[in-house]
Amino acid sequence: MFDINIPGGVTFFESNFVKAGPAQLSTFTTQYATFGLGICYDLRFPEYAHLLAREKAVDVLAYPANFSLRTGELHWDLLTRSRAVDCQTFIAMCSSGRNTDHPEVFQSWAHSRIISPWGKIEAETGIDQAIIYHDIELAEIADCRQQLMYSKQKRNDIYELQTKL
Repeated sequence: MFDINIPGGVTFFESNFVKAGPAQLSTFTTQYATFGLGICYDLRFPEYAHLLAREKAVDVLAYPANFSLRTGELHWDLLTRSRAVDCQTFIAMCSSGRNTDHPEVFQSWAHSRIISPWGKIEAETGIDQAIIYHDIELAEIADCRQQLMYSKQKRNDIYELQTKL
């Protein structure tokens, strides 16, 4: 659960209101692609994304998210593009639009986006409510992995990522 305590800024303890869901790797398959699903805070844990990409062979990692203005400004671009490059998959980030009519309530960073396995932002919204439509080429995943072979060159003799599920 996302807990934050910035003196003079945002203080919020999600763990006071929400319980963690079941321990599982969440995926679903459509006629278009296999999706790995995380939620907002999961984006900060590359191990989860790596397990989805490796064990479930996902094409797209999808994260509904609602970053605050502070964490969005500092981390949104860095984390979203990093997960795409780390896992060599597409990333689909769905965020709430910003509620500028009521500045006294939580303000979302917004900026929903789709990112390629290369880390390129393919489509992005601003702060207003919007829907992104974007065609992705799944062949780009194989192309990226063929050119940048690091997903096959991990040093399992030094470290290993294992799931307990």
